[in-house]
Amino acid sequence: MDTSNWLEIVLMIVTALITSFLIPYIRSKTTAQEREKILSLVKIACSSAEQMAELVTGKDKYAYVENLLMNMGIKISADELEAMIEACVFEINKEFTKEEIQAYPEGE
Repeated sequence: MDTSNWLEIVLMIVTALITSFLIPYIRSKTTAQEREKILSLVKIACSSAEQMAELVTGKDKYAYVENLLMNMGIKISADELEAMIEACVFEINKEFTKEEIQAYPEGE
């Protein structure tokens, strides 16, 4: 085999590796960054919904968050949205409970 054949083989292998590993890796990083941005928007929307007095029930708050995100052009599945909202509400409730405990220590 001459040098040009070896060079062709090496280029084919490098191309295959780039196609198989590098491109999916870049795509997964972009998706992760997009998901982080979406999650931060969900957190803001959930916090906003918690502060609005006219949104009494959980269903009202969920609908508010869902509509707000749809108006922003966020496109994720209903299951992903529900999971993100539930995680945000859990964090909000956890922080609220911590604040209550600190505000009203035992024995007072």
